[in-house]
Amino acid sequence: MATGRSGVLDLGLVAPLFFTDLDPLAGTIARPFGGIVFGHFGDRVGRKSMLVLTMTLMGVASFVIGVLPTYEQIGSWAPVLLIAARLLQGIAVGGEWGGAALMALEHARTERRGLAASFANMGGPAGAVLATAVFAAFSALPEDDFLSRGWRVPFLLSVVLLGIGLFVRVKVTESPLFEEARQAAATRKDTGGTTEAPLLTVLRRYPRNIALAALGGCGALVLQSLLATFLLRRLCTSPPSRPSPRCPTGSAASRS
Repeated sequence: MATGRSGVLDLGLVAPLFFTDLDPLAGTIARPFGGIVFGHFGDRVGRKSMLVLTMTLMGVASFVIGVLPTYEQIGSWAPVLLIAARLLQGIAVGGEWGGAALMALEHARTERRGLAASFANMGGPAGAVLATAVFAAFSALPEDDFLSRGWRVPFLLSVVLLGIGLFVRVKVTESPLFEEARQAAATRKDTGGTTEAPLLTVLRRYPRNIALAALGGCGALVLQSLLATFLLRRLCTSPPSRPSPRCPTGSAASRS
């Protein structure tokens, strides 16, 4: 599933089929919204159900990109639909990333929670490597074959990953810490107490922690985005024998 760093590169290769100025940040911008929405309902409904929903949303959006008609076929609707699919991917990633780390953390022993949560962050780089490898294999096709149908196959293959992921997610039990918190909330409700919205509780009690976590995450995220766009720019501007139509024209990656 092409998201984040791999999405910048993979969608950049087929940008001319949809429009001449692809902004790969569409999915990235939607991530905070996804984190807020799925984080809220994850605290209310449960971690497991939200993780199943985010994976389904990601898989469906990735598959839809693979079947989208191009600009030549439906005109300006092509970029509109592509951006909509990327926004859905971004929303799903926003909920998936934090939810997966939280689920791993809450299932681990107290002294191993940091280590367990760190494994969720390995999914992004691992997915980027896998997506890049698959796209590299299909980009070896002749230009016309790649731009007509070859680029679609990696996105269509995301349905396989969706099936595997959902099978694993359904087998995972709900977070034990969430079950304890839900029982405590039910007890407070029975005794006439009130329960504040989880997001408001976090913002009110832990503003410093939120700021530190956001600033700490910016370094890695900015670096990976710069590396992806710089790589695409170098691939498309280094002296080749002839320009390749697979390089996006007018995109951020090809601007000096």
